[in-house]
Amino acid sequence: MAGVSRRSFLQSGALGACGVPACVGSDSPEARGTGVAEPIRLETSRLAVDLRPADGALVKLHNRLTDDVKQIRSVTFQLATTRGEVSPRDCRLLRSAHDARSATFVFAGKGLEVEVGYRVASPQANAVEKTLRVANRGKDAVTLDTVITDDWTIPDTFPPGYPHSYYPGGINQIHFHRSGLWYDHAINLFLRDEKGGIFLGVENPYFEANYRALRKVYPSVIEVKYRPRWTLAPGEVFEGDNSFFGIYRNEGVYRLRRGQVVFEGRERISPEILDWGEVWAMQEFMASLMPPDETPTGGYYMTYWGYADPSRLGQLSRKKAAGMPLSVEERAMLAHFGGGPFPFREHESWFRLTPDTVKVYKRAVDDAAFLGHYQTLTLPNMWAGHSGWFLSPEQQREEKAVQKMADTWFSAPAFPLWKELADYARKKGLGMVILERVPSAYRPDRPGWKYQGADGKREGTNCYASREYARWYTEQVSRALSTHSILHWQWDEGWMDSVTGLTGEDARCYDAGHGHPPGNVSYHQFRNVRETLRTLKERHPKVRLVIISGLIRGMPWLMRYLAGESVTGTVEPNPAWMDRNNYFLPPSRCHRRGGIHWLLPHGSASLDPDRREEWYTTLEDAKRRETYKAFWDRWMKWANAHRAYLDARRDLFLGEGMPGWLEGSAHCLGNGGFLFLRNSTRELRVASIPVNGWLGLEKGKQFRMTLRYPEEKPLGRYRRGEDFLMPVRPGAVLLIEIGPATDGPAERPAVPKGAPVQKAFLTLEEVIGLLEKSDYWPAAPLPGQGNMLSF
Repeated sequence: MAGVSRRSFLQSGALGACGVPACVGSDSPEARGTGVAEPIRLETSRLAVDLRPADGALVKLHNRLTDDVKQIRSVTFQLATTRGEVSPRDCRLLRSAHDARSATFVFAGKGLEVEVGYRVASPQANAVEKTLRVANRGKDAVTLDTVITDDWTIPDTFPPGYPHSYYPGGINQIHFHRSGLWYDHAINLFLRDEKGGIFLGVENPYFEANYRALRKVYPSVIEVKYRPRWTLAPGEVFEGDNSFFGIYRNEGVYRLRRGQVVFEGRERISPEILDWGEVWAMQEFMASLMPPDETPTGGYYMTYWGYADPSRLGQLSRKKAAGMPLSVEERAMLAHFGGGPFPFREHESWFRLTPDTVKVYKRAVDDAAFLGHYQTLTLPNMWAGHSGWFLSPEQQREEKAVQKMADTWFSAPAFPLWKELADYARKKGLGMVILERVPSAYRPDRPGWKYQGADGKREGTNCYASREYARWYTEQVSRALSTHSILHWQWDEGWMDSVTGLTGEDARCYDAGHGHPPGNVSYHQFRNVRETLRTLKERHPKVRLVIISGLIRGMPWLMRYLAGESVTGTVEPNPAWMDRNNYFLPPSRCHRRGGIHWLLPHGSASLDPDRREEWYTTLEDAKRRETYKAFWDRWMKWANAHRAYLDARRDLFLGEGMPGWLEGSAHCLGNGGFLFLRNSTRELRVASIPVNGWLGLEKGKQFRMTLRYPEEKPLGRYRRGEDFLMPVRPGAVLLIEIGPATDGPAERPAVPKGAPVQKAFLTLEEVIGLLEKSDYWPAAPLPGQGNMLSF
């Protein structure tokens, strides 16, 4: 750099990858004059990206939602390996190919073959996925320590003048969005400008980011990376985790995640404010990765849990024998199962099946099946009925015999009573649940599969970062699903980031023979878990896979292979809100809460958690039973007919469970859709809902509102941009249809004077006004005081 000042060097834009001057863009006079190849363009109706043909670097990103163009200086990839750093400048480009929606570049250098790909899912996509594949063509092993997926500088060049001046097209702020719970793991970043911005990240929870954005004092820089610490033998291939980047438009209304104190003050969830445009853009991208699964019947999957509790029958029998008064519902429950007396004890439903409990479960199957809609029966037994969740007295006497079959049950004949019940449920059109715990000490004959501490001692559970064990376990579960009548497989407790007694911490194992480096093996666990779930999903597409805790750090990416109702780690009053607006999961992957589930319960009809006090009374009354079935039939038919709308959801107000607030969701496509509103407060509230694109109404200028539940009633006509004001009585649930309007009744609902009005979408000032000091730094109780444990 002799003779070149630092300022001149900065203003020149330095050199891009492969020595191509980053300041010479494809649209510049210099590029056209010197015959530099035109950029490769991938475009959709939402965005357009330009890639440099010489090395695949991203040089331009056009946000068509805001008509904003970002000129970007980037490096296609960077690897830190045991052979040194590897990037396009260290490689030669072997070949490249592209079409309208994808591009691939293959490089060779330092004994590695690196393939980088870009792809967009559809002509309407709002994001680009970036793939990485590394093959070891050398003669010895190589370890990939760090993968830098994206290294951007915005803008790509500095115009003449002072190089750190204000730049109108720059980035205002970079926000790193995380889960906000336990690990506070990475989900994505938002690069914000005045009109919208860019979202980007990596599809794993372990990525890191170094960035700088100084309120449009440019340039802004961002580096996104993760550390696989992955060793490749000669000839082996590493399939990297996809990275992604996309665009969004600011909407000027905001989603608020309030600060919370949970776990008796031991955990703080910090508040977070996002523009709804950011949230909806990420939701759209996630929906492209996770299309809805088909149910066995092809309809909307309404319920998950068919559950009966024999121990409850035992409690009621003893209560009756003691002369204690029984409620109407308690008497109905006893009568429904035959009157008793029942000898069942506490946790009987968690024990191994017996001839007496099978009778109860069969009756529960009948209770769920009479509705005629697909559900699943929850039976908390393991190993196709050979073991209960907790050991029964019978099992305790035969514990050695039960444990001996742990490694072989996957393909062994099912426990006779379990098979009897599973076959019975299948004939009735219901699925069957089986529970499983991955940390179970399978294969005691393979002590080398167990976690090994730094001191050389072995844990009692198998290390899921071990490639050999993960492959063995995957094959056994696949065999079980092929052998037994299982349509709903549920895991519980630890799996990722779990060693015996250390759930919630990074997993560590020091046995290098497992195929992972010694030390922190959480990333390797994640990769093996993902491969297990992907394999099982591909082989058994009709089986619904669910996790109850144990994969929280893998959210939202592992939900690609899991079904809704999986525990994602939220402690919100409404977990569906957190799933949807924090993890950005599509409705089909979220908890079944809100919306249609305000009309039909999210639990199963065999034990309806939303109507528990009158369930057996209903079943024992023929007229009430008929009315209840008719109600289910009507709304299941409606849900099946409007499934596309239910799979398009935008939450209104502050979310279910927020004290004093209305709750609601919008389900709109094109120029129509539906609104669900609920008032769980004790006072009348007036919902103020803007009739515009925030609801998902992409087309139309005039709209008709019609009440569909609890009665049929016209609610007037509205022009785009007007506010729809709807009084909602305490305890009421409303379903309102939105459709195009040309004529019809124009009379709107009367709004009582003085009634509090609550807006479906809030401005930044309104959201900030809801925050309190405790949201930022909530005071936890001192150790030993209140509910806080002493240590």
